Amino acid sequence: MTAQPVPAATARASAWVVTAADRVFGGTVGDLVPVRFPAYARVFHPALRVGAPVRWSEVATAHGRAMHPLAQWAQLNPPSPGETSRPEQWGSDLRPITARLAVWDEEPVLGSMPAMVAAELVSVLTKHTRTPGRCWFAVWDGYGALSARWRAAPSFELFGRDMALLSGSIASAAFSLSDKPFEDLYANMWWPSDHSWCVATDVDMMTTYVGGSAEAVEALVRNDFLEVLPAAAEHSVTWDSDTVNHARP
Repeated sequence: MTAQPVPAATARASAWVVTAADRVFGGTVGDLVPVRFPAYARVFHPALRVGAPVRWSEVATAHGRAMHPLAQWAQLNPPSPGETSRPEQWGSDLRPITARLAVWDEEPVLGSMPAMVAAELVSVLTKHTRTPGRCWFAVWDGYGALSARWRAAPSFELFGRDMALLSGSIASAAFSLSDKPFEDLYANMWWPSDHSWCVATDVDMMTTYVGGSAEAVEALVRNDFLEVLPAAAEHSVTWDSDTVNHARP
């Protein structure tokens, strides 16, 4: 059973994150994860097809696009002329559906890690910290699904967002903070007390970033379950950062 976190006693444990981000958000990996780690990784939230995970690389191949560390969903999976990229918004003209559904029928989760990603990150990162029993979890208090008990936790501000701070073992990262059925919600940032790594999922993104040791990042990249590519602190994370595919017709 996944360990349930508890509200932190104070927000002091967030000081190192706030200090590292004490500047205007510049749209890079280093703005999301403190610039202090030897290596970084980008974890792609899978799309789904009939409930089964679909990698971004599969979507890229299906549309003749290139998968790379700065890839963006919209550029990998562009809509046809006059078509939205969201299947649930298609109208009566069903011609694009056959090709689209052959690849995916549900987009990657936006703004929070999928449960399967959270659980696997816990499994991998447990081996790369000396303090797996003492970790910290920050979640944006603007989520409609966030349980009221977490909103009452001590908070800190990060790039204009109020973040509630919780504590627990590393297993708590896979505990849903939602009070709504069928709507899981996981921490936006989490790290162990020894600061050996840091995980960040921005509320506007379909991917999660991890900063840590070279060994930790290599373990993530080599993981067969997750789709992970190496990243760098200076990599852009904005919607238009995929210049490889953006320039293609």
